[in-house]
Amino acid sequence: MKLQHEIRHALAGLQNTPMFVFTLVFTLALTLGALIAAFNLNQLILFKPLPYIQAAQLYILDQTEVRQGKVVKSGVQHIDSQVQMYRSSQDFLHSALVLRSRGILASVPSEPRLQTLYTTAEFFDLLTVPLALGTGLSASPEMKDARPEAVLSYATWQSYFAADPDIIGQSIQFDHQQFKVVGVLDKGFKEPQPFAETASDIYLPAAYSQLSQPNGTSSTSNLLSLVKLTPGQNTTQVNAQLSAIFKDFLQSPQAQLYRDVELLPRLTRLSDAVKGDSARITLMILVGAVVLLLIAFVNVLNLYLSHINKKQQILAICACLGAKPKALFKRLFVESLLLTLVASLFALIIAAWLLVLTKELAQGTLPRLNELGLDIPTVLFSCAIAVLLAGALAFFGRFTVNYDGLKQQLNASGKGTSAQVSRRVMCSLIASQIALTGLLIMMTSLVLQMSLQTANHPLGIDIENVISVEVDPGKNYPSATQIRTLATQIKQHFAQLPQVELVANSRHSPLRFGHSGTLIYDSHQQRVGGFLYNRVDEDFVGLVKLPMLHGRNFNREEVADQAKVALLSQSMARAIFNRTDVVGERIYRAKGQAFKVVGVVEDYFSVSNIDPYFYMPLDASDINLMLKIKPGMSLTKLEILQQLRTIDPSLRIQEYLQLQRTAAELVYQYSLAAWLAGGLSLFALLLACTGIYGVISYATQMRRYELGVRMALGAKRKRIVNMVLKDAIQPIVIGLVSSFLLAVLLYGMAKSQIAQLGQPDVLQISGALGLLLLFSLLACFIPANSIVRQDPIKALRNE
Repeated sequence: MKLQHEIRHALAGLQNTPMFVFTLVFTLALTLGALIAAFNLNQLILFKPLPYIQAAQLYILDQTEVRQGKVVKSGVQHIDSQVQMYRSSQDFLHSALVLRSRGILASVPSEPRLQTLYTTAEFFDLLTVPLALGTGLSASPEMKDARPEAVLSYATWQSYFAADPDIIGQSIQFDHQQFKVVGVLDKGFKEPQPFAETASDIYLPAAYSQLSQPNGTSSTSNLLSLVKLTPGQNTTQVNAQLSAIFKDFLQSPQAQLYRDVELLPRLTRLSDAVKGDSARITLMILVGAVVLLLIAFVNVLNLYLSHINKKQQILAICACLGAKPKALFKRLFVESLLLTLVASLFALIIAAWLLVLTKELAQGTLPRLNELGLDIPTVLFSCAIAVLLAGALAFFGRFTVNYDGLKQQLNASGKGTSAQVSRRVMCSLIASQIALTGLLIMMTSLVLQMSLQTANHPLGIDIENVISVEVDPGKNYPSATQIRTLATQIKQHFAQLPQVELVANSRHSPLRFGHSGTLIYDSHQQRVGGFLYNRVDEDFVGLVKLPMLHGRNFNREEVADQAKVALLSQSMARAIFNRTDVVGERIYRAKGQAFKVVGVVEDYFSVSNIDPYFYMPLDASDINLMLKIKPGMSLTKLEILQQLRTIDPSLRIQEYLQLQRTAAELVYQYSLAAWLAGGLSLFALLLACTGIYGVISYATQMRRYELGVRMALGAKRKRIVNMVLKDAIQPIVIGLVSSFLLAVLLYGMAKSQIAQLGQPDVLQISGALGLLLLFSLLACFIPANSIVRQDPIKALRNE
């Protein structure tokens, strides 16, 4: 009954202060919503078990390349060795090969390009993949004997086959191969992030991919093995067995090119592989949300103290009637709890919206986003935070109340006084506001600086109005000569179109997700390293305006004859020869193939291309058309396809890229980080200024009688304003210095953990702190100025 009475009393009191309730609830809901969303994200990625049976026993197996005791390559898998590991470990290890790729679903009129996962039958058993229809891929004694079967994702089945219940057993054409549909995944299946940045659309046997055609030189970063250890196995034991397999492989004839390296197996728990480096990102988000909530709490605390000050007479009556300090605390706690619970309710709604927004904006950047959503732990967390905030408000509210003085309050003159809240408390509120806000602004300034440097980095090539179109010649052109003739015909055809300014051919677009790589050797057949490359014709350099530093471009005869010549980027020239003017030098690929360097070009920038690059003359294995469209004109994918079909109706578009859009997509996460950092800084600055304004406004309102006396005795307004500013400047400076020292400490700790952490821009940091100081002084000036502009008589009368 007493609790019900306290609740009714609190509700009645809050009904009389709607603006106070709205401001407090609104401020807490915004920041608490961000904290709840950050908690949910961290709880999912860092603590929530993966949704697979015996997930703790699942591992990712890849390989590390070591030369002379140093790791020279990690994450790039030699296809031959990975396949050999899979074949040779069948008797002691339950594993599946997994290769990410893309292809065209040719049996559908729109010919969509689908995310593809080439795998072995064990994949479905290892993850206990739930199926809506049919079964997984059939097992076969040898990988090469796998049947041409396909398993569709639920979304693919819905989108391209209209959820046909009779889909099992139907034949579909994927690229140039017919497959029989044997299964459809359950709608709730969550594919592990290491296998694909986005969920795969179709699952096909590994035998129908490049894994079935080892050539001794192929490597890819899209290949992994999924492994499940039995209860009696441990990683040390399995690593030793796999190391023996790799050692035997390196001594085989097909591993001649790897004779100077050591391949080591690397087992990574699947949960750790899924997390990757995302823990740093999510923890930074959580820290930012906590700091925002602390800033908001200081604001709310000041507002709450002002609210308590207005209730002094009620509290005084309670004290005179025998209410103990504990009873006063209980009354304040109940009132605070009602406010924080309401704020938490709205915060959950805001958090749900933020989680949906995170799914949209951070897709491909953070793992397991398809599992995001409010759950019971998140709701309990929000309730716990509400209770904690309510307790803190009640504690500070009770702490600032002079219980003995309340008994004398009824006989007081009612004139303003600052006796109830000490100057120390006021200074602490201001200093903490400034320190937290300054720290957050400096942290976000560093993120903003690093993000903008990447997002706005000059590309070094001209991609304005440039389109890249990868053409699939199909099975009608089986020989290299036929493909070369077709590529020339396509290029000549598009060069005649009125929309096209320039045309070139290349193996692939200079900007894309993923690049080709190869091994380079010196004249003694000692490996120099792995380098990215592209094959281009004589018009490519001119189309993208790639600056030539030394030498010359390819000529038409060299491209037609596929001459053994090369263009090196300046970074590759430095990496191999320690200089850039290397025209006339030679580099060597596999089997002693020597390429004469005829030119050196500038590096161009791409987030997906950070390694040294070189170019060779175009061969006949691929047709990738580079089109520069005239200003004011356009050429859509459908229009390009129609033009291709006039040459041969069987031609298809494998990949269509508008390079300006592709460049923006490659740096999207950095642009997003810059926007979020800037928005967070502005929001923190707004909260801090609001809080400082509230603290100074509260303090000056408490001193209105004193200030009225000063004005009545002839004190100038300017002097009174300066006095208020002088009182406030000390905690502001203390807060700024504290924030700077904390930032230096945290930066030093972070730098030791994150090697790529950039150097802070002193000018940017100084500007941010100067802006904070300016707005803080402005927040102090406004309430002081509003008091001194009033009639002194009103202040003396307590009006």
